[in-house]
Order: sequence, then C-alpha cells, then structure tokens
Amino acid sequence: MLTAKSNTTLIISLLSVSVAQTTVRLPALVGSHMVLQRDRPVPVWGWAAPGEAVTLTLAGQRYAASAPDATGRWQATLPAMPAGGPYTLQVRGRSTIELTDVVFGDVWLAAWQSNMQYMVKDGLDRMKDSHAGVYQPISHADEEIAAAT
Repeated sequence: MLTAKSNTTLIISLLSVSVAQTTVRLPALVGSHMVLQRDRPVPVWGWAAPGEAVTLTLAGQRYAASAPDATGRWQATLPAMPAGGPYTLQVRGRSTIELTDVVFGDVWLAAWQSNMQYMVKDGLDRMKDSHAGVYQPISHADEEIAAAT
C-alpha cells in the first residue's frame, strides 16, 4: 500500500519528468505552408521551458528569441523580407520544429461580403490567367463562419 509520502514522491517525480521534457511549441497560427506579410518585420512567438534558449533560422540567417518568461512565452522578430519563397523556418530550443513551404507575400483577409462566395476558379478568364501565371502562387483558405448567439 502506498503511503502519503510515497504518493508525494511519485507525483513530484512525474512532474519533474514532464518539465524536463518540455519542448518548443508554436501557436496554431504558425505552421508550414503559411504566408507571411512581405516588406514588414514579422513577429513569431511560442512557448518553451522558462530560461530555455530559442533560435529561429530562415534563409540561412539565425535570429535569437527573447528568453522564455515564467509562463514559457518567447518572441522573436524576423526582418522584413521581399516577396518570395518557399523557405524553411526552423525553431530550435531543446527540440526543433521545422516549418516548410513558408512564403512572403501579401496577406489579405476578406470577410462578411455576400459576393465572397464567388470562387476564383469560377471566373471567366480563370484558365487564361492561371496558365499565364498571373496569379501564381495563390494560397486560399476558406473557413466556415459560425455566428455567436
């Protein structure tokens, strides 16, 4: 039968293991295939163990992140980049996250307009424009909107 002392020891041991295995994490907003705004500094943030050194590598250049605070949150700012890519962005701490197909370009958010249901693929000149590379590359995300009640 486990005593209160052995239960406490077990819990502390398990917590120590979980803290020791903390890995660098990124928010869901940051990931592979993302488009970052061109010609502007770009903040990137995430979480790691407090005090852990975090670096980002993009296009062969390394950038240091701020030291994680007591909650583990860190932040780095990537410099303004011209339109282009794809790049690989590596985030390193005790673990490494590699984001692929990261491009810099123009980021647009369009919402709440009735004609936004009209898709580019349904346009009259879609084949001509597509083959001519007029709009290449385009990244499109379509999200369903659920209104709060």
